Amino acid sequence: MQRRIAVLLVMGSLFAIAGESVSRAEESQAEWTPQHALKQYQSQLVYDPNRAAANTRQSSASPATREDDIPELENAPVDVAIGGVPDLIPSDFPPNPRDQLNAVPNPYSTHHPSSLTSDPCCPPTNDSKWFAKEFSLFGTTWNKHLFTTSVIPASEDGVGFTSLEIGTQIFPNAFPLLRVSPRFAWHSVDRPDSIDLPANVYDTAVDIALFLPFNEQWSFFGGVAPGLYTDFDNTSSDAFRVIGRALLFYKRSEFLKYAFGFVYLDREDISALPAIGAIWTPQSTPNLTFEIMFPKPRIKYVLEKCGEAENFVYLGGELGGGTWAIQERSGRDTIVTYNDLKLALGYEKSNPEGLTWFLETAYVFDRSLEYPDQPEVDLSSSGMVRVGLKY
Repeated sequence: MQRRIAVLLVMGSLFAIAGESVSRAEESQAEWTPQHALKQYQSQLVYDPNRAAANTRQSSASPATREDDIPELENAPVDVAIGGVPDLIPSDFPPNPRDQLNAVPNPYSTHHPSSLTSDPCCPPTNDSKWFAKEFSLFGTTWNKHLFTTSVIPASEDGVGFTSLEIGTQIFPNAFPLLRVSPRFAWHSVDRPDSIDLPANVYDTAVDIALFLPFNEQWSFFGGVAPGLYTDFDNTSSDAFRVIGRALLFYKRSEFLKYAFGFVYLDREDISALPAIGAIWTPQSTPNLTFEIMFPKPRIKYVLEKCGEAENFVYLGGELGGGTWAIQERSGRDTIVTYNDLKLALGYEKSNPEGLTWFLETAYVFDRSLEYPDQPEVDLSSSGMVRVGLKY
């Protein structure tokens, strides 16, 4: 296990070295007040072509930065963590400007106020007219519906996984800083007769997360996700796990943020991990973002941006796997833990007004199976293809 942690640390260090070689973060930043932050958030959640056109004309007439030159909100990556590390960087909180809270913009957005302007020639397209993107029920708002599937082909030892995950996010209208995200994942297991594994294992969990901004610089993001991880033949107390994380973010500038905290995985092999790192966009290269976050580092490069929609590629490391309560062929209840590390390359096309989708390929290595009363079973390396859809 120490080897896996060391590999993730090396990945994060390499990302940090690569970032330093591209450019150094600049200390200067535009004045940023809470009133400006509130204005940014409430004005940019809804696309207004008239306002965008006026901003574009004024921007072309005068290059000086004005209070109305408001940056676009950043769209966080699709949150996928099937059995692995949960998302460490929150996306757009609060989601609904109609609640008129003392909202601040996403403090992890890496765009400078003068770096981007809305383009009236390419407004976000609404690809979701044929289904309900958002709906309200019993004082809550449901949105960000997620579908992902991934395939890890069986390697030389014959062990592989085909996974399907569905989920949604629920925001209480009275307190939209709280996010409740039920999710369900099914994993079909490809295994030889020599390895005692069930044909299917399942994840059923409800993630309850809170984003709490203290001021312009400090904010908190944390949550817990109780759930059942089982083959549904073994439904003992071993099937119940609680995953959680708690992080403090310090916003040093519009280009550099620090994070400190921990991730609680409640796995047999790993109980908890520190979560520490930085989110940095070089001022000279605004399309490039380094999420130097242990244990989930990533480099992101935006290829094209139009309003709040953007296309980007990314390279990242990931601690994968999971722990499930299973029943052996003999009928005895036990626990199995699958471990792996992934080096992933992906492409995402995000569009807050319609569909967001991504395609990811990965090299999967350092794979193993662990049982409480048996020696660890090493598995050979494999690959992975993962696709996702969010609206």
